[in-house]
Amino acid sequence: MKNILIFIILLYSDYGVTQNTIGVLLHDQEKVFEGYNLFMANKQSTAYLINNCGEIINSWSDHDFARIGAELYLMPDGKLLKAKVDKDVNSTSSIGAGGAGGVLEIVSWENELLWQYVLQDSLQRQHHDICIMPNGHILAIVWDRYFLDDILEKGFDTLSYNQREIWPDKIIEIDPQSSEVVWEWKGWDHVIQDFDSTKVNYTNIHDHPESININYQDFTFSKKDWMHSNAIDYNANLDQIILSVRNFNEIWIIDHSTTTNEAATNKGGNSDKGGGILWRWGNNHAYKMGNSNDRVLHYQHDAGWVQSPKLINSPYFNTISVYNNFIDSRYSMGTFINPQLANDGYNYLKNENDTYLPNTIFADVSHPDTLKQYSSAGSNIQLLPNGNILMHAARQGRTIELTNDEVPVWEYLVPLKQGEFMSQGDDIFLSENFTFSLRRYPVDFSGFDDKDMSAKGFLELNPNESFCILSTISDNSYENNIVLYPNPVNNTLNISCEDNFEGYIYDFMGKSIMEISVNKQESYIDISSLSNGLYFLKSNNRKLLKFIIHR
Repeated sequence: MKNILIFIILLYSDYGVTQNTIGVLLHDQEKVFEGYNLFMANKQSTAYLINNCGEIINSWSDHDFARIGAELYLMPDGKLLKAKVDKDVNSTSSIGAGGAGGVLEIVSWENELLWQYVLQDSLQRQHHDICIMPNGHILAIVWDRYFLDDILEKGFDTLSYNQREIWPDKIIEIDPQSSEVVWEWKGWDHVIQDFDSTKVNYTNIHDHPESININYQDFTFSKKDWMHSNAIDYNANLDQIILSVRNFNEIWIIDHSTTTNEAATNKGGNSDKGGGILWRWGNNHAYKMGNSNDRVLHYQHDAGWVQSPKLINSPYFNTISVYNNFIDSRYSMGTFINPQLANDGYNYLKNENDTYLPNTIFADVSHPDTLKQYSSAGSNIQLLPNGNILMHAARQGRTIELTNDEVPVWEYLVPLKQGEFMSQGDDIFLSENFTFSLRRYPVDFSGFDDKDMSAKGFLELNPNESFCILSTISDNSYENNIVLYPNPVNNTLNISCEDNFEGYIYDFMGKSIMEISVNKQESYIDISSLSNGLYFLKSNNRKLLKFIIHR
C-alpha cells in the first residue's frame, strides 16, 4: 500500500496537480470516522449534509432572505431542527445581537415544513443554540429584556456602566406536539449585587456562587446582551442543563428536575438548590474569587457533556467538552473538563475557598498547526465514536478531524464565499465563509434509515473529483468481489464480478472517460483507445480499483 501511495504522489508531481484550496483538503480513509456532516453557512439560506468526500447527500433550502440563527441539528427520525432569522415571519423585534434567531422550525428530510415556533417580540428573542431532549422537547436560549426601572431595582450600577436596559438569558423548554412552554428558568430570578445596599438582593458576591452578579462587566463591552449565552446541552442521567455563558467566560450547570416555580428560587429539585447555579467553571472572578487573569475559558462555545453510549470506554466519557475560542489573539483549542460530583450524585464538589473543582483542565486538544483552529467566535467540538475529535473553526469555515494523539486525518473548508459558491482553486479569507458549526452523524444514525444517501454532486464549482478517490485507493484486487486482470494491461481489460456492475473509468486527473456496465459474468472492455498510464475503475457505490495500461 505504501508503494502505491508513493507512486501516486510521484504522478501528482508529474501531472502538476495542486492541493485543493476549498472543500475537502485532507482525507485519510483509514483513520477518518465515516459519517455525514451537517452545516449551514452564513449569508445564504440552505443547510447541507455532505459525506466525507464533500459530496452533497441532502440539502434543505429556505427562501432567499432566511438565515441561520444560529444552530441546526438532525433529529433521530431524520427531520431537521433549526433556528433561523426570518423577517417574513416577524419583523417587529427590537432585540438583536450576534447569534440572533427568533424562529424555530422542524422540516422533513424532503424539506417540508412540519412545525414552526416564533420566539421573537419586543421583550424576548431566541438566540444561538437549541437542544433536542430525549422526549422530543426542545430547550432554547432566549434573551429576556428588562428596562431601566427594572435593572435599578435589582441594584444595577448605572454610574459605572452604560447600559440602560439589559437582556439576561432565560431557558425555555418547548413541547413541539403542543407548542407549549412546559418549563422555564430565568437568569433574572438569580441576580445579586453588592452596589446598592437598599435593594433586597444586596449581599456579598463571593458568598453566593449559586447566583449571578448583575454588575459583572469585565467582558460585556457595555452590551445589552449582557450574558451572551451561546450553547446549551442536556444530561438525561442527571436531569441537568449546561449553559455556556460567553461574556462571563464560564460554563454553568443548572438543575432541570425543578418545577418552573422552584427554578425561580434556590430550593427544590434533585439538588435541593432550585434554579441556583450548581456548578460554574472557567472564570472565578465572575463571582469575585481570584481575578480576571486567572480565567481558563476565553469566549468559549459549544459546551456539552460527552455522554454518547458509544463512548462509554473513552477516557473522556462524562467530561464536558468546550471550544476555547480566544485564548490569545490567534489561538483557540479544544478543552475537556471533568467536574466532580458530590456523593448525592447531583451537587458538585468545591475547594475550601468555595471555588468549584476541578482545579485544572482534564485535557487540551490542538491541531499541530494551531492557526487552522483559530476562531474568535462560533465553533464547535465533537468527540467521535472512534475516539477522533472533530473541531470546527467558525470564522474560517474550517473543520479538522484529529486522532486521539492529535494527528490530522480530515480537513474541510466550506466552499461558500459571502453565500456564493466558489470554484476549486479559489481562496477564501477569514470570515468570508463564516459557519457557526459543523457536526458529523455516523453512517448508522437512525435518521438515515430508508433515506436516499447517494451522492448528488459537490458544493464547489469545478470540483476536484479525484481528490477523495485517490485517498480511498485499495490495493485489494478483490474489492466488492471484482477482479481486474491482467494488471498492468495492454488493450483488453478483463472484469470478473459476482454481481452486476455499473461505474466509470477515470483517468489520473479524475476525469470520467468511459462509462461501463457489466452483467453478472466475466466480461472484457476494449481500452485500446486509452494511452499508457494510471486509471481507476469506480463503481457507483464508491468502491474503487486501480489499473495501469502499459504497452
